[in-house]
Amino acid sequence: STVDNNKIQALQQELDLAKTHLHQKQLDLTETQKQLIKLQLDLKNCKNESQVARQIQQSEKSLLESQLETHINYINEIEQQKAEENSLKQQFLNQLSGYLANLQQFNQTAEEIKGQNLVIENQIAIKQQDLSLSQHLSEEINVMQAQFNDKMHEIELQSQKKQEARIMQIQSDHEKETEQLKQKLQLKQTQIQILNKQLVDLDSDLNNKFQQQIQAMQEKQLCDLEKTNSELTESNLKLEIKQLEIQMQNQQQKLLELQQLSQSQKIELQTKINASDLNLNGDYLNTSTFTDLIYQRQLTIAITLAITASVIAVILIYLGGFYLRKYIFKRMENQEMNMKNNVSIQIQQVELTKLVTEDLRPNHEKPKLILDWKKKE
Repeated sequence: STVDNNKIQALQQELDLAKTHLHQKQLDLTETQKQLIKLQLDLKNCKNESQVARQIQQSEKSLLESQLETHINYINEIEQQKAEENSLKQQFLNQLSGYLANLQQFNQTAEEIKGQNLVIENQIAIKQQDLSLSQHLSEEINVMQAQFNDKMHEIELQSQKKQEARIMQIQSDHEKETEQLKQKLQLKQTQIQILNKQLVDLDSDLNNKFQQQIQAMQEKQLCDLEKTNSELTESNLKLEIKQLEIQMQNQQQKLLELQQLSQSQKIELQTKINASDLNLNGDYLNTSTFTDLIYQRQLTIAITLAITASVIAVILIYLGGFYLRKYIFKRMENQEMNMKNNVSIQIQQVELTKLVTEDLRPNHEKPKLILDWKKKE
């Protein structure tokens, strides 16, 4: 009759409005996804990024919850109206037969996924997202990964340049300090007995400090190797241990050479002092030769300490860069996973809302997944 046709048209208009509303929510969700992806591109403010992301996600979650509540109220009103139009159910189901076929296929797919993933039953909705959306997100993640790799490469180059500039600066400072020491040593000419006593005291003190620094450096390197052993992969660990062993061997070889040179210089100096003591007849020794020997010895010790400090600095910079890369990778993976989960849950909620809205079958004929969702809501 005309009244029935009018009611059918009214219901069809309401259905179109609901579809339009759902389409608008999908557009909003797409816009939200773009905004979330843009937020992850800011790698310079990692600390602020986390707080801003949480605030945005919280506000979007509140907005989506309010929209979902409004939509559920709207769905309840539609169901009340549909309860009064039971005589039109059969005709409406005939018009939606094509959709019901798709719904049955969707329910069958959901049951298969549920049977294959019993351990992650609460995350079934995440695995049912559209393949095109998944591919799009995967492409965007690959682009982000490439950009991140480029930035990490740039950071490594900058770090290497800074390190080289720092080494040049240290060498320049060392040369300046060496020149200043030479000028000071040229001005200091004292008696042989005082210089001999100072030389013995200085030799003892420097040897003690030198041994302590060597022992501390070896202990620190061993501790770093033990920590790195528990966190690095086996291949990287072997390569780094091999490099560190080579550096340790080279350093120990240099230290041995320097010690031998220092010992030979000490013996030569002591021999000259003894010879000078035997030939001393109230006169002083040639203080310039003695001063040059002291300067050469102190210069050797200063070079040794500079080499040790540079090796330790290189090791610390390398380990710091490794842990920084590991932290950034882990942070990006967590953010990508959270973004995927949030977007997938939102899309699934909208899909389930659409299914519940358009499904006019009695409850005993509806799939268990939809009934469980209605009870949960």
